Amino acid sequence: MAKPATRDILKKDLNGKTVESHLHEIIAALVTHNRQDALTSFEVLSRFIKTGAASADIGEPEGVGKTVDAIFASRKVPTSGEGEEAAPAELKGVPNVTAELDLTKWAGFGFSAADVQALSCSFMHLAGKEGIEQVRFWGKILGQKADYIVAEGKYSGEGTPEVTEEDQNEGGMKDEMPGAQGMNFYTYWVTTTIYATADDWVMLPLAKPAQVVASRKVKKILTGDLNAPVVTQPYFPGKEDHLLRAMIADISANTILAPAGKFVKPEGGEGDDPRVVQEASEADAEKPFVMPPAKQLVSLDAWVHSRENILGSGKTMPVTEADKEAAIAAAGDDEAAIAQAKRLMDETMKNDPMIPPLLPVSTDTPPEGMTASWSVTRVCDPAEMTVPDKPNDDGAPTSKTISNAVVAVKSMVWPGAVTVCRNEEFVSVYMGYGHKVGTYFPVAPPEVLDEPEDFEDGPEPQAGPAVVVDDAPPG
Repeated sequence: MAKPATRDILKKDLNGKTVESHLHEIIAALVTHNRQDALTSFEVLSRFIKTGAASADIGEPEGVGKTVDAIFASRKVPTSGEGEEAAPAELKGVPNVTAELDLTKWAGFGFSAADVQALSCSFMHLAGKEGIEQVRFWGKILGQKADYIVAEGKYSGEGTPEVTEEDQNEGGMKDEMPGAQGMNFYTYWVTTTIYATADDWVMLPLAKPAQVVASRKVKKILTGDLNAPVVTQPYFPGKEDHLLRAMIADISANTILAPAGKFVKPEGGEGDDPRVVQEASEADAEKPFVMPPAKQLVSLDAWVHSRENILGSGKTMPVTEADKEAAIAAAGDDEAAIAQAKRLMDETMKNDPMIPPLLPVSTDTPPEGMTASWSVTRVCDPAEMTVPDKPNDDGAPTSKTISNAVVAVKSMVWPGAVTVCRNEEFVSVYMGYGHKVGTYFPVAPPEVLDEPEDFEDGPEPQAGPAVVVDDAPPG
């Protein structure tokens, strides 16, 4: 008996189906879904097609339409004006978020390519807001329900947070005014979506010394809601937006670095403010700053803190003799009050002195149980190459030395803070929960006092004359 031909077997009809058509459906499904495990899933897919199972129509997933609209809105060109008068907005100080985050990836910090593109568009919308002079990607603070994308910049438009007279006097804001040297020199905006438009960016309030001091005593994971109450022990005076701003102030002061020599202290003309620094090229145009090679930047002595140090009082300026005299004058003629004010001022001046700016990070005190506050690593090819540079003023050719080496300086005290440098570019970012490393010991609540003792009954202190009551019947 002759064996049937292979073609006859493939073409044989069985209830309207053939082996050939079945194989075509299997192969089409494998190609369509790009299955990498085609051999192992062949039998499963064959049974699935034989049973005639079809995917159920579940409709459009919840929130897809809203997300798609937000994505397309964030990718539109920022405009100013309304209706026919709408025109492309003037962008000032737009950061190159793509290049910065591409640099931080060498240190293990970054986003996916799609998220980087979305963040770049979001920052263009922020830079298009009126009054913004400069803006950059500061970092990301993680939360329970949503994460905060943080932007740092300079702002001179309307809506700048106001400082009341009470804030200046009792709140210690005299030296921390918005736009002036101090914690509030920069303005901060946050959003919880990477597909943000101009309206999605929310300006944070000013950082106040009392809130900075209180934030150091608590360890709370943020919720992602700026208006959420902060329920902690000890008490924090504000909502989550105030706590977030205090965290940003502390992290910026401790982790934003610059190569040594990039900034210098002015020799004169900047008043008596010891916090003021300026770029070396501004101080002396004839001696511009030259970025050291990567082999020199792997030393902790090659990096300095570029922001003002925040003291234990939550301020960037220490107590001065003028403050001491003002406190003594406010005590009036009471000798006891004068002595107490003098003692408190002397203790504050002794225990909380001024920390000068531009200190090398090698001088930082490491946390308990650790040997260093910073770690420095160098990745990529450390070889140096000499390449042609732009000609000088006389037209003579010049050259410069470059290297593909990337230097990453990571904070061991604030996990998530890193400064990355390659050639002449460097950037500082933070991505974490906003907490310092170390064991946290919650502050115990105040001691519950005992009930006071009851007073014993005693004679009436203001008793009048005795009243004689005659019980005898009238007669």
